[in-house]
Amino acid sequence: ALTLFEKHVTPGLRERGSSLNESDLARIDADAVNAWLTRLLATGPLTASIVGDIDRDVALRLGAAALGGLPDRATASPSRLSSSRLVRFPTEMLRMRSEAPLAEPIGAVVVGFRSADRWEVRDALALDIASAALESRLRTRIDEDPRLAASILVWNLDGEYYAGSGRFWVRAVVNPADAEGVRELISTELARLVETGPTPEEVERARRSIVERAGRRNESARSWAEALARDAALGGEPVLVLRSREDVARSITVADVREALSRYSVPERSFEIMVLPRRD
Repeated sequence: ALTLFEKHVTPGLRERGSSLNESDLARIDADAVNAWLTRLLATGPLTASIVGDIDRDVALRLGAAALGGLPDRATASPSRLSSSRLVRFPTEMLRMRSEAPLAEPIGAVVVGFRSADRWEVRDALALDIASAALESRLRTRIDEDPRLAASILVWNLDGEYYAGSGRFWVRAVVNPADAEGVRELISTELARLVETGPTPEEVERARRSIVERAGRRNESARSWAEALARDAALGGEPVLVLRSREDVARSITVADVREALSRYSVPERSFEIMVLPRRD
């Protein structure tokens, strides 16, 4: 289901080759791997950040020793990435139903909408809170219905690399016979959340979780290194996000969540996809 989503909702933006099979892997030897790695290091974009309790001159000397032998290459920049930051939205809800030869007799349901990009910090966090509330409600509804058995994951993935790549989705793994019922349940609960918004208690629980996660990231040298490296390519937005998530999360209200949902969960940003096992 997620492969279909990528193919039809973000066509051409992240072209991928097909996965390697066993015979493909068996043909790869050490020389081929080293040739690929050498080419990648010599020509691919590379940004490094050194973060920690270390003298600046020592850090620069270590960085030069590690990277100084690599040839120069064009650096990433906002203008270089601008061409990949454009997405053409469908004009109405994307509805898909497909069959696939699956190893296990299970079905997949994906329901959601395109969500905020990462640098839209307030919107992204409001939708994070909505996703937490919806997951709790769906788990309760499924537990209450003995006829349904589904594994539910609600996730708000804020877009990072190009405009429109964010997604708010509910992913369910189900018995194929239950797929339509689960799809309807998800769509109904999502529509109810959009209409009424989360309760103050749901917002408070989700907000606490977000603040705790943000605090852990702000204490992580790895998180800062990643943000600083992206900073060079994306014009400072990742560092801004890292610095602001905790404070912004504390200020988000029920009204903020409702308002964000009303702007993002519109037909031209929405999708419903079902993938069922093929009966040969």
